[in-house]
Amino acid sequence: PKMEKYIGGILWWSREEVDDLVSETLVRAYENMRGFRPGWKFSSWIYRIGHNTTVDWLKKQKRNKSWEVEEDNVAMEESGEPEAVAVSQEREERVKQLMGKLETKYREVVWLYYFEDKSYEEIADILETTVSNVGVRLKRAKDFLKKYEQEK
Repeated sequence: PKMEKYIGGILWWSREEVDDLVSETLVRAYENMRGFRPGWKFSSWIYRIGHNTTVDWLKKQKRNKSWEVEEDNVAMEESGEPEAVAVSQEREERVKQLMGKLETKYREVVWLYYFEDKSYEEIADILETTVSNVGVRLKRAKDFLKKYEQEK
């Protein structure tokens, strides 16, 4: 479920494609188990495979600029109370709108940090980049989102 949310958070694409990419990620992980080093954190390793699988798919699709948000992506927890459900649905729509505006490289950092509770170090491992680059991407994403909110 976490990998599904992660890939869905990057793509904002249809449930079918997300499920296919999760399956492909697990197959790639199984096929590359010999590449796993004991000193590595397993979750970072598998997230990196999920990231690479998704990026490969994006390159094939050549659609990494515009996205249509699908309604069943990003499931937020809801309570049974009508007021809480309405607030939760409103917040979910707002998150979908904002995340859909971000470029993929910013969306994945935001997703990993805020929705997956990954540290800068874990994100850097997953994305095969530096910790400082993670910080820069996160700051740029926040700046973009603030600017977008002010323009509305």
